[in-house]
Amino acid sequence: MCSIGGHANLSLVLVKEKWVQMPKFAANLSWLFTDLDFKDRFAAAADAGFKGVECLFPYDHAAAEVAELLHESGLEQILINAPPGDWDGGERGLGCLPGRHDDFRISIEKALRYAKSIGCTRIHAMAGVAPGDVDPAKLRDQFVENLAFAADICGQAGVRVLIEPINTTDMPGYFLCHPDQAAMIISEVASAHLALQFDIYHIAMMG
Repeated sequence: MCSIGGHANLSLVLVKEKWVQMPKFAANLSWLFTDLDFKDRFAAAADAGFKGVECLFPYDHAAAEVAELLHESGLEQILINAPPGDWDGGERGLGCLPGRHDDFRISIEKALRYAKSIGCTRIHAMAGVAPGDVDPAKLRDQFVENLAFAADICGQAGVRVLIEPINTTDMPGYFLCHPDQAAMIISEVASAHLALQFDIYHIAMMG
């Protein structure tokens, strides 16, 4: 499911006796239909022909309300982000941050409860902005530890955790910014419930 500003799945289609992978598109409601109230964007996405949607942080709206909007519009929620910490204060996730272990777990547990309520099977766990005074190896170790926890509890519920490299122009100092870095972290966690969210825009921005 490939969203505008978001996420991708491929399905197989038989074309001239050959199976071809075809992308399925989803609308990111945090970026599209922004002239409408958030609650009205679901119907707008459905009217535009989308079958799936995602959004960054849906937590200002009750899960039951979002579930009803999805049901009424015939849409699937394919992705949400876990709560990122103090966004207005500059935090962009908690995954790598020393001393925020408990906050990360609380954010994942909240996202998982929400995801289960709305039938979403993917949660993006943001790495966070790297503190400049901490050894990057310690940040990596913290991220790996936190992701192992997230993959375990989410996997038990049939939900997959995603990590996404984000470019450091749009998000200065973001800890996870290259796909090879993400691949090594995924390999170390070694969980079938942890995967890469590959955003072509961010990868291109990083060259």
